[in-house]
Formats: sequence, C-alpha cells, structure tokens
Amino acid sequence: MRQVSRKRDRTAPRQRPRPRWLLPVQLTAAAVALVAVVGVGYRLLDDLGIVRRGFAMVEQRAVDLSGEAGLVVRRIVIDGDERTAQRDLGSVLARYRGNNILEVEQGSVKARLEELPWVRSATVFRRFPDTLVVRLEEYRPMAVWWSQGRRRLVADDGHVIGVDDSGQFRRLPVLAGKNAPARAGELFRLVGTAPDLASRVTRATLVGERRWNVWLDRSVEVRLPETGGEEAWRFLAQRQRETGLLARAIDVIDLRQKDRLVLKLMDPPGPPVERPA
Repeated sequence: MRQVSRKRDRTAPRQRPRPRWLLPVQLTAAAVALVAVVGVGYRLLDDLGIVRRGFAMVEQRAVDLSGEAGLVVRRIVIDGDERTAQRDLGSVLARYRGNNILEVEQGSVKARLEELPWVRSATVFRRFPDTLVVRLEEYRPMAVWWSQGRRRLVADDGHVIGVDDSGQFRRLPVLAGKNAPARAGELFRLVGTAPDLASRVTRATLVGERRWNVWLDRSVEVRLPETGGEEAWRFLAQRQRETGLLARAIDVIDLRQKDRLVLKLMDPPGPPVERPA
C-alpha cells in the first residue's frame, strides 16, 4: 500500500501577505468613485430641474401638513408699543393672521414694522403652534425741531421722527437752525454734563452749523463757543452753584471766550407812560 507524504510541497510558490495600507486606500478610492457618480447624477438632475421641483414638492407638502396640524397664526403678541398707533400696527400685521405660521417671513415683517415712524427697531419670532411675537424698540423724543412752520420731533440720536408734535411734548426744548437735528445728539451730550442746567434748557439754535446758542428758562440766552462747549457749559454750572448767577436779571451770557463769561443785563423798565383814556 502506497503511503502519501503529508509534508508541504516546498516547490509551490508562497502567497505574500497584503500590506495593511492597501485596504483603506481601496475603500477610499471606491468612496470617491461613488461620490463622483452621485455628483454627476445630481448635477444632471438639477440641470433638468428635477431636484428643485422635488424639494419644492416636499416643502409644500410639509407646509400643508403643518397647516392641517394647526400651525396657523391665531394670536399676535406685541410688546413695546407705547407710542405707535394701533391702526399702524394693524395695517402691517393684520394680513398675517390666519396664515400658516411657517410661511410668515420674519424678515419681511420686521422690515415693514421698521417703516413705521415711531419704530427704531423690531424683533419678530414665532411661538409655536399659533403665535407671532413682535417686540418693538421705539424712538425716544428729546426735542422739537421748528422748521418751515412745522414742529417735528427729534429722537435722542438726532433722528427726525416722522410725526408732527401734537402739543403733548410741549415741555421738550425747541431746536432751530439748519441741520440742527443732525447735531442734536452732540447738544444732548453737552448739556447733560451739567444736569442742573440741562433741566432748564428750553430752546437751542444751531448758528451757522458751527455752534449753539442755548436758552435757559425761556429768557437767558447762553452763547456757547464753537469748540470747548462742554468745558464752557460746566464753567457756567460752577458759577451758578457758587454765586447763583441766574437769579440776576440777565439777558445774555457769552461763553465764547475761554474761562470767561460776559454778561448782558436786561434793560431796566422805563418810567410809566400816561396814556389818555
């Protein structure tokens, strides 16, 4: 009986083991090829408009389902509307009531609200499932600008508010002079350095678009310099604290010379004049 040897045939070629880096490289190459194929296919479909139509259909279906689920604007909550007229707000917001809340473009609502005269800025956001929330920051009137026979309100940043003064702001100081509103912020900061005097300012005129004349208590004219106005104003406040200067019958206080003030007193009343009956 023939016996078969179990020894390995040493003449057969041995298979070399694969390097460890080969498999990751092969997988990477396959992934790149797949992405390229998908990309080419997507671009082709997009060129044909199929992708856009597909997304539009999905989006429209989502909107329809959201409406069926009750995502409709039923409430509009407004905060910060102290001076903005309700009719103005209604003219902007009424059109959104009953709309699908997902279809309300918040940026568009914000832009339309900020066109209203009192609104400095607006914030609009959704509160699901059915509420649109509006928060307003309104302009703060600081003065009345008298120009061409009209009294228009001026905000703290110099912005001319698009409403005429109806008389409810008669306590505000009155500004006059070309481009006075554009320099109003500068004036507010200047007089604010001496609060005791600031509360007594009733009128201010921008002279030659360079400097201010300010009236205190509707009677005393204070002529401020073109430069160094804050120092001159604080100097006047100091003299008032020390001497009670404004208690005198003064017509004009000229502060255009540094560290000095020039006073012009009111003319004394003349003798009484007898008139025939």
